[in-house]
Amino acid sequence: MGQPNFHYKITAVKNYYNLFLIMTLLACKSNIDSDKSKSDKEDLKSAVQYEMVSLDTVYLEAPNSTFVGYLFLTNRDINFIDRIQSKVFQFDHQGNFKEEFLGRGDGPDRQNGIYGIGSEGDEFIVLSDKHISIFDTSFKLKDRLNFTLGGQESVEEMLHAPRSDMFGLYEISWISQEVNMPIFPLAKGQGFILPVMMTHPELNGYWTTEYYESVAIFGLFDEKYNLQKLGGKRSEEYLKYNYLPNFDYSYFTTKGDSLLVSFPIDPKIYVYDMEFNFLMTSGEPGIDMKTDYIPTQTLEEAESQWETDRDQFGHYDHIFYDTKEDLVFRSYLPRGNGAKSARLQVYKGNQLAADLEVPIRFRVLGSVDGVFYADGIVDEENEKLAFFKFKLDEK
Repeated sequence: MGQPNFHYKITAVKNYYNLFLIMTLLACKSNIDSDKSKSDKEDLKSAVQYEMVSLDTVYLEAPNSTFVGYLFLTNRDINFIDRIQSKVFQFDHQGNFKEEFLGRGDGPDRQNGIYGIGSEGDEFIVLSDKHISIFDTSFKLKDRLNFTLGGQESVEEMLHAPRSDMFGLYEISWISQEVNMPIFPLAKGQGFILPVMMTHPELNGYWTTEYYESVAIFGLFDEKYNLQKLGGKRSEEYLKYNYLPNFDYSYFTTKGDSLLVSFPIDPKIYVYDMEFNFLMTSGEPGIDMKTDYIPTQTLEEAESQWETDRDQFGHYDHIFYDTKEDLVFRSYLPRGNGAKSARLQVYKGNQLAADLEVPIRFRVLGSVDGVFYADGIVDEENEKLAFFKFKLDEK
């Protein structure tokens, strides 16, 4: 027999020891990771969580209304905007009727179309399909300016060779007569940010992929309402379907120097800066969302499916940032508008702080003295009009 191979035995022992050491370190790391994961979960659990401690329905008397429109909150009052008559019905925060303003017509105390309304200091900014009107707090007209979308391209070029960067192909966006169009004034003299849309036979959401890839969703207008810049993109979720034009819209709100954008088919909230540069996403998926959407390829298919899409499929709805309480609210409908209830997400920072069951058409409008207000019941058929008041408390 030859001499024992001590070198082999020593090497084997070293290898065994090294393997043991590595396995021990991995086990320790696994325990550390596990502890870190538990710690992260505990941190999430220990983050601020809210519960709704009251919810009241305040009914309003507006006998001359058509009951088609939306509600709008200020520190002084709550207003129902009648989209059919272009009227403002004003109430105090307890729901008592105060005054009625505007109405269709061409005079200084009239307004043809109220697609959106916002307040800035002691002024109301009112948006129609073609112009912006500036009123004082008593709805006396101060100024009225037409939108100028501009663009250097010829009509022939826009018609036959459309591109997503052509200003002249855009118009002010709107979702429905039940929704207040967001109008966001920037610092004095820097203009406004408004949602924009495009409809074109060769570049549209009904049968063109390029539309979802490149067409802008908001525009920067100067103080004279001339379009200066386009920006923002649709969620890439849309590219998974050919196509979902009935869900082709977005809600957005401002939070400090950021824009928060929510799309109906995407659980994420998209964050942009005021120059329209994409920054990040946040947000959590809703509960029990029905998302087996049915794509369409033609205008006729989409139109015939409109009510089914809205009433039966889950979608994320209105988003709002309350500056006073530093909270983001996002409404969503897990089973569509035809369900008996909706849900409301509440975000503190980037963390989900509550996911609450709420009535259908529950869109937070803001807060006054710690009480939150939401739109509301607008029932044309039964001529009922109401807003919701609620409070949140930490668990």
